[in-house]
Amino acid sequence: MKHMTLPKTLLSNMTGLACLFTLTACASSSGSDMRGLTPQDNLRSGGSISAVRPVGLLFASMDTDGQAGLSRGELETGIEKEWAILNSGAKVSAIDYGNWALSVMGSREVMPNFLSFDSDFNGGLTKREFSNGLMSEFDRADENKDGMVSRQETTYSITMPRRGNERGEGDSEGEMADGVERIPRRLK
Repeated sequence: MKHMTLPKTLLSNMTGLACLFTLTACASSSGSDMRGLTPQDNLRSGGSISAVRPVGLLFASMDTDGQAGLSRGELETGIEKEWAILNSGAKVSAIDYGNWALSVMGSREVMPNFLSFDSDFNGGLTKREFSNGLMSEFDRADENKDGMVSRQETTYSITMPRRGNERGEGDSEGEMADGVERIPRRLK
């Protein structure tokens, strides 16, 4: 039986990938064990998690200089590129917009949605409406008004109210501290 030899670069790349997967597995498993909380546990205990606004995904894809922020110039270039992808005629339909939104923001129903761009409510988007809509989203996201939308400006925090303890200590009997009614357990 003849032995196969792999080129050194392929062998080196495979070894590197194996190390990367091992480190990733170790980091992900030890992180949750050390804290002992899942994101759901963190929310149940009155904690918070961070999330990215869907338009932040679009803005991140338009960041061409790799500075982890979007300038107005990059936005203008990005609008041209996205309009070329989105446009199938003089006007863009709600269905075409929904398909585009799914591909760049992850869902057809996310904000900004079709109606937030269709300023004349005629059922079709023009390039001007699309451009004005994204410029408006940029201005809204630029919290410090420095002409750049940083990654931090596209994130937000979700905080849940702290719940009462297991015994149902809350504002009134049978109610937990966050106002959720507690259903008594049946004893067997």
